[in-house]
Parts: sequence; structure tokens; C-alpha cells
Amino acid sequence: MDALESWRHRLKAEGAAKGKAESVLNVAKSLLKMGLFPLENIAEATNLSLGKLKELQASLQ
Repeated sequence: MDALESWRHRLKAEGAAKGKAESVLNVAKSLLKMGLFPLENIAEATNLSLGKLKELQASLQ
């Protein structure tokens, strides 16, 4: 693999990781807005920390 291919591969992987992280945050926000689940359940489902979920929850109010 040459340097250009390596760079493209790295950018693609970073983009996929960023997209996945954004998707997880969007799911967490939706679950928080619903108000049907305790934070512990959302944390388990999304692999986000309780601290991060509390930050998201505060930003939605």
C-alpha cells in the first residue's frame, strides 16, 4: 500500500468512526427525550458514560 492509499484508508476509517459516534449520540438524545428509560439503561445500550448522558440531558433542557 502506498502513502496515498494509506492516507485514504485512514481518512475513511476516521470518517466511519466519527459517523458512528454521531449516530450513538443521536440515539442517546432520542432516548433521553422520550424519558422512558433510566440513565443507567441508556448508558448500557449506548456505551456512553453516565456523565456524558447527564451532559446531553442538560443540553436538551
